[in-house]
Parts: sequence; structure tokens; C-alpha cells
Amino acid sequence: LLDHRRNQRRVSIGVTHTTESNILVNVIAQYCNLHEGIKINIISDDINILYSKLKSFMIDMAFVEGRITDSGLSTVLLDTDSLILAVSPRHPFARRGSISIFELQQEKLIMRLPDSGTRRLFESHLMSKNLCIDDFNVILEIDNIATIKDLVRKNLGVSILGKSACQDELNKGKLVALPIEDLSMIREINMVYLKDFTQKSFLNDIVRLYNEESHQILRSRSLE
Repeated sequence: LLDHRRNQRRVSIGVTHTTESNILVNVIAQYCNLHEGIKINIISDDINILYSKLKSFMIDMAFVEGRITDSGLSTVLLDTDSLILAVSPRHPFARRGSISIFELQQEKLIMRLPDSGTRRLFESHLMSKNLCIDDFNVILEIDNIATIKDLVRKNLGVSILGKSACQDELNKGKLVALPIEDLSMIREINMVYLKDFTQKSFLNDIVRLYNEESHQILRSRSLE
């Protein structure tokens, strides 16, 4: 959208709470610094609400986990992410290479809300093992990822989170990530927009900056 009063281009972007914790927000900030005359508004919400806002033209695009099949929308794959068990460095599991589903059932789980993409993906994998979330000891359900990570860091429970959302804490040794045996929980991170979206150069620049940031992070990790 173009604000003629200020000669300023405005773009509204919806992000799920997990992608908000991803490198995406840094990429958008980089874009704003590289391009004069643009203002970007970022809205965080659940995936279904973001799709509704996108279809009703309340936002211009969305960054979400998972794949969509809506014929009116276009999708660009940005990245892939995996769900991990996040535990405190003080937790006995922190010295393990992996844990079993049975062991997880004995733990105090702090989970995202039922409508979150992370929660739905975890539950769908449980179903493939003939399990459901009621088979686990969920003590808290919280929408805010930062709060969940803080509680896990204090060893007040464990959580299923996107690895990318925990990467900073993992690098600093504040959290430990563990795979769960027989659960390979991989998901896509996609950029979604209406097929008639006209700002193609904006889309291309965001993808380019995202790839550059991802490669830089990978190089940094390889040097650690």
C-alpha cells in the first residue's frame, strides 16, 4: 500500500508466534534499513487468524509453519525447522542424547496453546503412535514462547518447541535440545501471500535476505 501523504510504502505482515522468534524479524528490520520510504507493520497471531486476515486483505502476507493448499494463495518455502524437547541444563535429561516417548510421559510438560502450529504438529505425531496429549502430564498451557523458555530454563518443566525459536538459548547454554525417539517432527516455514500481490520485488528481497542471514548463521556455528 502507498501512503501518498507521506510518500511512504506500508506493508502489513502477519507472523505466527514461532516465526516471530525466528530470524525473520531480523530480516525484515534489515530490509527497512536498506530501503527508505517503507514502513512495515508486524502482527503476531495464531495461524488460522492470520489466514483469515490475509484473505480479507487486513494483512499483505504471512509467515507461517506448515504448508497450505488454498488455491487463492501463493507459497514460498523459506526454511525448515524441527520440533525438539527443550530442557534446563540442570535437568537429568540434559546429559542424554535422546529420550523415549515413555520417558516424556513422566515429565511435567509446559505446552503451547492447542491452536498453535507447534502444538498441532506434536499432537499429529502422537496420533501416528496411537497416543494423544491426554496421555501426558501437561501442567501449563501458555501462548508466550519467551515465558515458556524462561520456565524451562528455571527447570520448572520441559517443553516441545521449534528448534529455531530456542536457537539463541541453545547457543548460550541456557537450554538443551533433545530429540524424541521415533518422532521426527520436521516442518516448513513458508511465506504466504495472495496471488494478485503486486510487490514482487519485495518478496524477492525478503527471500534473498533470509537466505543470506541463514547462511551467515550456519557459518558462525561451524566456527564455534
